Amino acid sequence: LTTVETGLDNGTETSGYWFSFDDDMSGVGSVKLPQPLGIEYPTGDEIYDYCMGACGELQFAKEGYLGIGFHVAGVVDPLDGDLPAAKADISSWGGLCVTYASDTDLEVILAYTQEGGFGDLSRMPKMTLPKSIKLKTVCADWDNFMTVFSEVSTTFMTSILFAVQGEANTKSRINIRG
Repeated sequence: LTTVETGLDNGTETSGYWFSFDDDMSGVGSVKLPQPLGIEYPTGDEIYDYCMGACGELQFAKEGYLGIGFHVAGVVDPLDGDLPAAKADISSWGGLCVTYASDTDLEVILAYTQEGGFGDLSRMPKMTLPKSIKLKTVCADWDNFMTVFSEVSTTFMTSILFAVQGEANTKSRINIRG
């Protein structure tokens, strides 16, 4: 699961690659990728082989969101870094199935990027997956994603985020298997 096959790459071959993020780059904390004692990971591929998916430990310095995600269509300009991400119409997917484990409730957020970050994650369409120490699969159609708006529009999404809202000086572990 080094990348997610979205079927919507914008021609830059940058869609589906996992990245970590904090709440609008505001110093909420960090995402630590696993490194068992005595093993160093020079590239991302070894990390995903270890997790059999995408995983990490979220360390909160202050209250906010931390997590991992992927861009649906990729980035607009691969030479210009991770943002802005290209927009994509994900309505034909009908929804999402997620196989995961998480120490705390995990929010799946349908995101659209803004310059310098994702903006206010609490205002974006999302659904909450209950904490589960054992691997669990949950499927939901787009109607299950709650938003502050009356209707969820899936025609201009850039990224799928897997986020935990944490308190200061806490930790959480997440693992996305599929």
